[in-house]
Amino acid sequence: MNILNSFSSFQNSLCVKINVNSLYVYDMKHIITNSIQMKPYKEIEHTADTALKIQGATVEQLFMNAVKGFYHLTAVPELNQSGKQKEIVLKESSIEELIISFLNELNYYLTVHFSVFSGFEYFKLVKEKKIWKLYAKGILTALEPKMISNLQEIKAVTYHQIQVEQKNGIYSMQIIFDI
Repeated sequence: MNILNSFSSFQNSLCVKINVNSLYVYDMKHIITNSIQMKPYKEIEHTADTALKIQGATVEQLFMNAVKGFYHLTAVPELNQSGKQKEIVLKESSIEELIISFLNELNYYLTVHFSVFSGFEYFKLVKEKKIWKLYAKGILTALEPKMISNLQEIKAVTYHQIQVEQKNGIYSMQIIFDI
């Protein structure tokens, strides 16, 4: 049984299209875009590694902006949404651990399979008791050989100093990437 089918009753299911230049988050009734005037992410100087400061109006948008920032750092070009569907299901004890696991999963597909998620048809975050769960179904697109040579390698997404914060209705976090 497809795990995501059991979650089809959620009314707040999200459909997301991601590329380097834009982010669109859809729900079943209307489009939610980056309605607040802020940058979704910015690079921060860090000794020996690289870091991003990420912001979003919702936790889901924070995750999607982290994906945009990650693909920006790795120099993934803008892609069309062709490819095969792939599900990601992750569970962690904190939102910070979940974002790290999610980005490390994307890094795995990039470095091992030379594939990226060009969009997500379904993206849902759920907190049940003390466990955070992520359910996603995305379009996994293989990179052309000429694109692979231009990629910036990220060895890992680190736990160092990560903390999701909410101030004035804006979620933010800093993530350090081991390069």
